[in-house]
Amino acid sequence: TSRSRRVELRSFEAVAAFTEGWAERYVRGVHAGVCFDAVTGLGTPTVLRMRLKEIYQHCRAFGITPTDAYCFVVIDCDTEDLAPFERDAVMVTTAGVVSDVFHKGETVVRHRGRVIVLASKSDSTRDRAALLARALREAPITSAAQPFVWDDDLPASTIDLDRHLRELVG
Repeated sequence: TSRSRRVELRSFEAVAAFTEGWAERYVRGVHAGVCFDAVTGLGTPTVLRMRLKEIYQHCRAFGITPTDAYCFVVIDCDTEDLAPFERDAVMVTTAGVVSDVFHKGETVVRHRGRVIVLASKSDSTRDRAALLARALREAPITSAAQPFVWDDDLPASTIDLDRHLRELVG
């Protein structure tokens, strides 16, 4: 291509259009099942792994330890003995309550009867986790699944992170 065309292709608008097209086709299109849970609309463990990779790289670039900057908020619901539609209702309700409480750009994923929030490590996050636990206990649909909300630190190294993720999401 000519030089003027190359300049146009490197413009912000062209890169933004390319990115939007990629996201629409790759993330929301063919591979949507890999990125989004069909029942709740939350992310999947694949999204969590990608986001954690970004966070560890970002923290390394700025000389910050991920353990000091981020944490997990984990919500376990006892859904194993429930019928499929009841299980889905519990998880949809849980996803809705979590999304109401954590709506400031946190990464929220679902794996079976567990929802994991990747959030900044702060007093605000701890307060919202306590609010979340109370809201889930008070919601009629989720209270029967005995939701248990707990926070967890990120491991310091990526080697420990792989082990930790296997414990969280298999």
